[in-house]
Amino acid sequence: MKRIRPRKTFWGTLALLTLLIALWTAAVGGVAAQDAPPPYAGSWGELGVDPGDFAYPYDVATDADGNVYVVSWNQVQKFTAAGVFIARWGGVGSADGQFQAPSALALDSQGNIYVADSGNYRIQKFDADGEFLLKWGSEGEGDGQFGNPTGI
Repeated sequence: MKRIRPRKTFWGTLALLTLLIALWTAAVGGVAAQDAPPPYAGSWGELGVDPGDFAYPYDVATDADGNVYVVSWNQVQKFTAAGVFIARWGGVGSADGQFQAPSALALDSQGNIYVADSGNYRIQKFDADGEFLLKWGSEGEGDGQFGNPTGI
């Protein structure tokens, strides 16, 4: 029986909401200290594993075009800044492009996506369309090895 981890769901949801507030703040030019808190900026997605749904979202990042990437349920999903679903990739496993409990993602200046694939003890790199490019790391404590990478 799979154990549900509501605490991780809470932190993933909080991270997504924080991103939405940051995007809204950037769009309106910032908030001064004496201003009232901003109104709710909105959200998207439902609990689930279908395209556009979320189950245990762990991390959120944006690219230079404002697209939003979310790592959730052994996959990466890509959305427009307005929350329109664009694509998803991944799945459970250890083959190239698959994940086992991914926990973080980051983007570089060329739009490549890096995913901390915790359960597979590696980092994977994808292009902006989700095509697998390369991976590195293995389980252990030596050079080039990881013990459940959880951040990038």
